[in-house]
Amino acid sequence: MSEALANQGLRIEQIDNATRVQNDPWLSAVARGFLEDEPVEVRREAFVGHTAHRRKLGVYDATCPQPEIPVATFASWPTELTVPGGTVQASAISSVTVAPTHRRRGILRSVMAGELRTAASLGLPVAALTVSESTIYGRFGFGAAAAAANWEIRTRRAGWIGPEAPGRVDFV
Repeated sequence: MSEALANQGLRIEQIDNATRVQNDPWLSAVARGFLEDEPVEVRREAFVGHTAHRRKLGVYDATCPQPEIPVATFASWPTELTVPGGTVQASAISSVTVAPTHRRRGILRSVMAGELRTAASLGLPVAALTVSESTIYGRFGFGAAAAAANWEIRTRRAGWIGPEAPGRVDFV
């Protein structure tokens, strides 16, 4: 475990892929991180089987109102990457989130650095990820692998069309 995380009272755990006990809260944290609705039962049930091959990590803060829900998530798994002349083994990375209440504490840096070391120790020479905020990951050696698109949205004409969620949001 990262000493930097432990010094903040945070703990990092690998998620048990065989059970929903840890998978359900982890999936809730991923949904929150990507501003998605709370996952429905069908998605939760399928999730365990569909992601059994992934190494999933959660960072937990026992002082949070919901300490069973991770404040950060990370998933990786070995895969093949097609390159000219064949394929190479790679570490695929996904589901990287840090809760807004826990940003700028070095959580992403600690988890990413540890997982890149793990990938290297497993003999995976390449790490690949899909991200929505690519500027965050350049410091870890990642760069754009595909062309980008620019979208202009007239905010006066755009608005939320989804259902209003019950409850409230608190930032601590």
